[in-house]
Amino acid sequence: MQWKALGKASVATTISGGEDKVARWKILDILDRYVWLRHVVAATGYGLIAALFREISFPHWILIGGFHFFVLLRVPYRYWPSLLVGEVASLVHLSYTCVGQFGIAWALTNLIPSLGLAMPVVYLCREKWYVFTEKKSINIDLFLINSLLISAIRTLFSIGTLSITKIPSDKIIQWDIVTGHYLLGNYLGILTITPLMFFIYYMVLNKPWGAFPNHRAEDRLLLERSGAVMAGLVLLVWLGLNMLPQSNWRQYIQIVMFLPVLWLSLRHGWQGAAISGTLASVAIVLLMPAKYDPDTLKAQVILAFAISTMLIVGARIQVLKRHVQKKQEAFALAKQNIDIGEIRANHASQTLEQIRDTVRLIGIRILDRLDRSVPSVDGHSQYRRQLTAIQDQLHRLADGLYPKTWYGRGLGKGLPVVLRQDSPLPSLLNECGIQYRYDLRGPLSRFPGTMHLAIYRIICEAIAIMSLRKRLSTVDVRVRSGVRHRKGWVVVRIHLHAQSAELENIHWDKLMKHISYMLSGQGRKAIDAYVATYGGSLRERTIFGGYSISMTLYMNMPNNYY
Repeated sequence: MQWKALGKASVATTISGGEDKVARWKILDILDRYVWLRHVVAATGYGLIAALFREISFPHWILIGGFHFFVLLRVPYRYWPSLLVGEVASLVHLSYTCVGQFGIAWALTNLIPSLGLAMPVVYLCREKWYVFTEKKSINIDLFLINSLLISAIRTLFSIGTLSITKIPSDKIIQWDIVTGHYLLGNYLGILTITPLMFFIYYMVLNKPWGAFPNHRAEDRLLLERSGAVMAGLVLLVWLGLNMLPQSNWRQYIQIVMFLPVLWLSLRHGWQGAAISGTLASVAIVLLMPAKYDPDTLKAQVILAFAISTMLIVGARIQVLKRHVQKKQEAFALAKQNIDIGEIRANHASQTLEQIRDTVRLIGIRILDRLDRSVPSVDGHSQYRRQLTAIQDQLHRLADGLYPKTWYGRGLGKGLPVVLRQDSPLPSLLNECGIQYRYDLRGPLSRFPGTMHLAIYRIICEAIAIMSLRKRLSTVDVRVRSGVRHRKGWVVVRIHLHAQSAELENIHWDKLMKHISYMLSGQGRKAIDAYVATYGGSLRERTIFGGYSISMTLYMNMPNNYY
């Protein structure tokens, strides 16, 4: 019975979810079918939101200006007439109720939608000045310039409206102060609302449903730090509201509200400035004892300057972060390509070793049958030497593609093993009459094997360069490694000495024949490529009796390093 009840409940839930989807699709289908209905919805929704912003706006904090700017920047042109109708409809009641107090001229002028004043500027922003970038972001410099321009236009309209308003004769208007209030209010209103709306649009509304939990760690960190900033501002507001009226602490608290803007924007670019700027602007207004309070006006001027500055600085920081991220992605892609190449070389090396074993078995069987069918005094030693030479060539080719000493040992221990005296490369150098020394220090065994292989390839290329010049009698390899702040570093110094008395005893033909299996054929370019892939630096210098090459490689250590 319980299973039946659960099954019925799940079926009911599925049906209800399906009904919701069907209803949603029906609404969208109706809006697509009746174009006029979309315009009605746009006008009604805009009018209601505009009325809400108008209720909480006052001359030195005009939030509706920021809402106008964002709507005009994002809404398609075909809905602009609907927005004008919606704003006029939201102003009719205000003009009707206040016509007796401010006069008919004011009531008629008030019906002129301030949204329409910004339309020419916004059109130029969208079509000529390219305020939007290709990276789904905004050009902060152009955005601030146009914000000032729109603020000036709205201020002139407000001053013009105030000049024809019926005002009691005992009240004197100080036009310079009023103009400053309107200009500050319009500009700060845009800085308070528009950047935050762009942040919400790009982070939430412009992404598919269900993608919000899967945002990048940087976005989640921004939201977490924004929550911390909000908690700090709430604490400051509480302290300011509970201070004695005659103390100056409220003024000081209002002034320091710009500090969260600096902190968050330096870490998260213009998005951080947008969030913290809105929070700080609201906090200053909450601490305002009355409208036109001089201390509040001073704090708002400082905040407007801080938001403008940090939006610009934050945009630059974001560009630099994007550049660094692209560089890191390029390095990661190069390392990935190196890893893929080494894996393929490993497979090719193992295949060659299998072919070598097969050649050895087949050769032994053929020689055994040849001995039985055609006996020889020397046991066909010539054929046996040729078979051994073929096996040796296959072995050196396989080892050059991928050192066999790595097989079964793990990549983490590869370099200390492949550089010791009994390994193929040191053995080859000793056989050809070249002295070889090496010294390894540091936690090199904890580094990934890709870096071990890169160092090994660099050493081979450096030795080959001097071998081609026939200026090599002693090889001295020194490797130092360490980790600092979870970033590993490796310093490689290769001293290639050439003693004239020893150069005549070196078997150059044998050396070049066998070392060619270990080379990429790029020479110095290969060394530069490996060093650049690991974000390192390279230095060459001539020393007494030889040549020295030094390099530093860096690598972010894996999480399980410690």
